[in-house]
Order: sequence, then C-alpha cells, then structure tokens
Amino acid sequence: MAITFLSNLLIGLLLIWSGYFIYNKKKYHLIAGYNDMNKEQRKRVNIKRQSYALKLALYFMGISIAIIPSVLYIIGFSNWGIAYPMIILPATLYYIIISAFSIKWKG
Repeated sequence: MAITFLSNLLIGLLLIWSGYFIYNKKKYHLIAGYNDMNKEQRKRVNIKRQSYALKLALYFMGISIAIIPSVLYIIGFSNWGIAYPMIILPATLYYIIISAFSIKWKG
C-alpha cells in the first residue's frame, strides 16, 4: 500500500504542478501542438481560456489520482484499479472535450 500511495501522490503532484506552470507561469509550450502553430493560427486560439481549462483538468486529475485511491482503499474498496478508470478518466475526458469548444475561430 505504501508504494502505491507514494506513486499515486507523486503522479498527482506532477499533474498539479504541470497545471500550475501552464496557466500561472504561462508555459504554453507544454500544451501539445501549440508550438507547431504559426502566428496566424495562434491568433485564432484563446490561449488564456484554453490554458485555464487545461489547468482545471490537470488539477482535477492530480487531486483524484493522489486522494481517491487512498480513500477507496481505506473504506474497504480494495479493487479500485477497475473502478477508478471507469469513473475519473471518462469524467476528465468529457471535461477536456467540452473545454475544447473555447477555441475562438475568426473568419
């Protein structure tokens, strides 16, 4: 349990750290595909809104990876390895897809 807890905590903190740097420190190069855009394409993307949505998604995934498995184990649901991907990952994917509509297309 200790190794699983520490690995979940480390991965969760890494995701939270990534979300913090993307939005608060404006490290947009960490967003996949952003560096490949030319200046015209970058003008069409509302990067502040996209980075904020990505920050929230990374915070959500980080907190859920760091805390939820431990809580499930404590309450006696030791087979969280099956339930966790079925609950958290689809919810996060849904949020990311919905936030993708914040792209601002001109013209």
